[in-house]
Amino acid sequence: MATGRVFPYGDRLMEYPMPEWETGVWDAGRAAFRLAGHLMGTRCGPWPRRGAMRRLRRSPRRRWSSPSRQGRRMRRGMHPGGVSLADAALLREFVEHVPAAVAMFDRQMRYIFVSERWMEDYRLGDQEIIGRTHYEVFPEIPERWKELHRRALAGEVVRCDEDRFERADGTVDWVRWEIRPWYTISGKVGGVTMFTEVITERKHVEDAIRASETRFRILSTSAPIGIFELDAEGRCQYVNTRWEAITGRTSEEGLGYGWHQTIHPEDREWLLQEARERIRAGFPGEREFRILRPDGSVRWVRVHVAPMVDPQAGRPSGFVGTL
Repeated sequence: MATGRVFPYGDRLMEYPMPEWETGVWDAGRAAFRLAGHLMGTRCGPWPRRGAMRRLRRSPRRRWSSPSRQGRRMRRGMHPGGVSLADAALLREFVEHVPAAVAMFDRQMRYIFVSERWMEDYRLGDQEIIGRTHYEVFPEIPERWKELHRRALAGEVVRCDEDRFERADGTVDWVRWEIRPWYTISGKVGGVTMFTEVITERKHVEDAIRASETRFRILSTSAPIGIFELDAEGRCQYVNTRWEAITGRTSEEGLGYGWHQTIHPEDREWLLQEARERIRAGFPGEREFRILRPDGSVRWVRVHVAPMVDPQAGRPSGFVGTL
């Protein structure tokens, strides 16, 4: 056990023994205030000036410069090490309740502070993890992550936007993370801070969208009719191979507003005017008109267009048509 800590309890001060791993907590204070700025996009402070916050001595008893100085500091609501008791409580309160999954570790990867969001995201329930190592809490952590932790402890900032985390119970989480070293007042790395976001649900949605797009491409490629897609402004985003065969133009020629050139000049003005009105209104439509192929031949076609409605915006995000 290391030196004791004095902490507010109601309207009086309470003293209790501090485990050895907690002696780095006060050095983590500076890093936590930097963390506040990192998360909130603001500068947080002021934190006590250099020298005002000293590490607690690792001795079996407290050592004060003088009893009178100790008394004066305690009467002023200061921790004997120079940190205000209010700031110490605020620091813990901030980290615990910050709306993000955040954890602070010492050099042995033992938990110093952890946010409630961290406990929720990783389904840790009511476990007491403060003082335990990260690898004890998550024995399934792969060696490649441990190497990243070692790099962060050496002073490097490491991050990943999408990483697979196979849990001990067989489930898989997808995580976005960043690991930053925090420094003691002497300038040495005191541990690391992890910022993480579980993106499993978002990953599943993205995978479902990609699968849907793949199915659409396969169906449209093999379809015996021409298929095209317009955005909300009427710009062509996609045409299939059958559309190319019918119009005699390549997909590159049809993209954007290039599809206008497929319309016969005598039909182009009235048809585009009607198309703009339907696009603004978001109505489906069906029309017969002539197209002019590059070889000069003319074909009559029937086009059916339907809006793709964005459920969140409540208006069309584009249109799909057949030719």
